[in-house]
Amino acid sequence: MGESTTHQITLRLPEPTYRQVKQLARKRRLSINRLARESLEALAQEALAEELRAAYDALGADEEENDVEFFLPAQLEVLDSE
Repeated sequence: MGESTTHQITLRLPEPTYRQVKQLARKRRLSINRLARESLEALAQEALAEELRAAYDALGADEEENDVEFFLPAQLEVLDSE
């Protein structure tokens, strides 16, 4: 992801969670900052993907909106001209 502007935040964690995060970052050879940033980016991407899936599902829910029969003559016209 291209970074043009960054923002600094403060994150308060309970001690046990902080120790787990610190240990995980060490295992992955990442800073806690990078681990948090990558995790938050993945979470944001997952949320966007879920939102897009829900919107796509909503498009398919209305049968009248999904009726493409009226496009068939135009498709046949294109195929016949080739």
